[in-house]
Amino acid sequence: MAIISTDKYTAKPSDSQDWVIIESSDGQTIDVELRLMDYHYDCIPKIISQDGKEAYCSQFCCYTGCYVTPKEIKEVQKILPEIKSFLQKDAINLLKKTKDQIFVPDDYDKEEDLYKTRCSPEEWIYDDEDDEEENGGDDDDEDGEEEDDEDGEDEDDEEENGEDYEEENEIEFPPSNHCIFLTKDGLCATHKYYVEHGMDWVKKKFNICTTFPIDIRPQDKTLAFMDEFDTFTFADVDCISSDEKHKKELGMPQIIESMKYVIVDRYGEIWWQALSDFAKDFRQKKVTVRKIYHDTSIKE
Repeated sequence: MAIISTDKYTAKPSDSQDWVIIESSDGQTIDVELRLMDYHYDCIPKIISQDGKEAYCSQFCCYTGCYVTPKEIKEVQKILPEIKSFLQKDAINLLKKTKDQIFVPDDYDKEEDLYKTRCSPEEWIYDDEDDEEENGGDDDDEDGEEEDDEDGEDEDDEEENGEDYEEENEIEFPPSNHCIFLTKDGLCATHKYYVEHGMDWVKKKFNICTTFPIDIRPQDKTLAFMDEFDTFTFADVDCISSDEKHKKELGMPQIIESMKYVIVDRYGEIWWQALSDFAKDFRQKKVTVRKIYHDTSIKE
């Protein structure tokens, strides 16, 4: 096994060449997705404009609510009476209708044990059955066999359907819905409450909102990039753009630096330093994927 060691870190092969195991000087080992080593990101809510309309960029991150644990729900229910003054009118009206139930009971991820928080003025609904209806049976004839492609008509239809799909998935500007905890000034009501009361918001705030767009799982000892979000909603938002060159021009920091607070909270300062040093060496090509995996049979 190839092992690369310095005073700050030890790098070892993982189960895939897209990942690396980083061990800090105190012996803590975390499996890390290599894509994080050179990704620029920072979260600074600001107003963006399009066709004469303005909106806070956070409206695009928080337009559908988020998935949270039952424990997190209980914690926020305790402070709900105190944060209602921060909420927008439509959120308060929705809470009146739901008797202060902040989550959607039917929107539950059994595997992860997560519920989705509500959004207002109306709930954003995604129905798996709709996809099944849209994708089922249209391309088959009565005998269940696919029709022949005549003169490239099917290919043309696919292109048109692709365009239709993009149009359907284009979010309006600004989004009509928002997480019930999103304030008028584009901030989070729970975050504001914790800061004003001298509490550690990094520990208190919903985990997914604190760690986005990285996926930190202390129970699995992993650190990855969060893929499960609707990238089309971020077309006008710089922070999550795939244009790394543009983000560099804006002076956006590396995600490992800008998200230091949450990585340190979950894995400690010593391990974060090991990660930061490895990332710098990786970007400077002092350490490469080939060097880490050169004597293994692990493929990409």
